[in-house]
Amino acid sequence: MVTAIEVCKYFSFFQIEPVVFNQDIFALAQTHNLTAYDASYLDLAIRKQAGLASLDKQLNDVAKTLGIDIIHTKYILNTN
Repeated sequence: MVTAIEVCKYFSFFQIEPVVFNQDIFALAQTHNLTAYDASYLDLAIRKQAGLASLDKQLNDVAKTLGIDIIHTKYILNTN
């Protein structure tokens, strides 16, 4: 079993922030008809001013409308 301390060490080593479902995430989900999970991924891209890598067309479409760069999955999946 993984302890809470081990999780915190992992997050801190990779500089990962745990997802906290807040009003911003719920507003994104409701406004764009997304799941809370997809909205949290979108919120992270917004907060970090980072691109979004997803195979989900709806999520990518919303990201584009918000001006978020899409990282093309062919670079992630090593496909032609």
